[in-house]
Amino acid sequence: MEKQVNLTGDQRLYLQQIFNCLRQNNRWPTFGELDQWFTYYYPDLDIEEIWKSLPQGLTNYMDLNQPENQATLTIPAIYLLENNRDALSIFLALLKRCVDTYMRLPANDITISSERILQEHAFAWDIAVLQGGLLLRAEDAPRIWKSFTDPDESGRWECTLDRQVKRFRNVTTIEEYLEKRNLSPSQAFTLSDTTGISNGSSQHTSTTAAAKKRISDEVINAITDPKIKQICAELNNMPDENVFSLAQAIGEALKWTLWYRAQQVGTSMAVSTMKMSRLLDDAINSYYSGNATVKFLKDFKYGFLKTGYDMVRHDPTYIPNSGAVGPAIDALEHILKETFLV
Repeated sequence: MEKQVNLTGDQRLYLQQIFNCLRQNNRWPTFGELDQWFTYYYPDLDIEEIWKSLPQGLTNYMDLNQPENQATLTIPAIYLLENNRDALSIFLALLKRCVDTYMRLPANDITISSERILQEHAFAWDIAVLQGGLLLRAEDAPRIWKSFTDPDESGRWECTLDRQVKRFRNVTTIEEYLEKRNLSPSQAFTLSDTTGISNGSSQHTSTTAAAKKRISDEVINAITDPKIKQICAELNNMPDENVFSLAQAIGEALKWTLWYRAQQVGTSMAVSTMKMSRLLDDAINSYYSGNATVKFLKDFKYGFLKTGYDMVRHDPTYIPNSGAVGPAIDALEHILKETFLV
């Protein structure tokens, strides 16, 4: 697909309505539903004619003889539409998860699933994981996955990763993804090897490296747990527009920091049964003595977690910018200071 795509008003209306249905209902609309909507609001427009006029690569095949089939959009299509920031952030976070999962242990049958993401990531929300799965399922052209089990009635999905997913290992913005998406795998691998990232390392390009540091070097250098240190370093390198990735990294850093503290003071929890709610309750009641730290932990429990849920609501009022997670980053840094005695 060309980088610049010019859409007519009717084409944009058709694509936007598909996207609006996804945002509002957490599922793709059927062609029958789209036909009914256009018949009611725009009776002079024929969606079949609009679909035939669209540039290739934006949506899937239409057959109005099968009205129960769903209309889907690719990421290049969503990139052209309004109110797309939250959906694109969700997709980028899930793409990073796919790449990281594959790079840890490259093999032929590496899978990821909604269930595993929700179990392992404290700040992963059901709605975001479901929507991410729908977006990933519609992106079949760039070979991120080689088989996909569609979301069931509970929203659970699973896919087997394609080895070509590793070509997206240095992607931090949607523009970088679109550029890599339209290259052949060999071209994309060459680009990866010349932009500061190789073998899955965390060296970023100059654009990303220039991002504002959110956790100070003093604090990061004092962290003795390698997992927490890595998460905080990645948090510093994330672009401001990746709000979902920022929120998820904050949650991961907090979870493993509280787990580290729990092991220091003693706990009956096992890592397999670790829950953020239990960690927060125990941390507030017994892990920390500083009044400010306890206050920040309560802010996480009663405030920041709800802010995170609001990020995946589908009213534009709740679409955040990076400022929405700023107070949570400040709170995390304070908790890190008391944990690692900075």
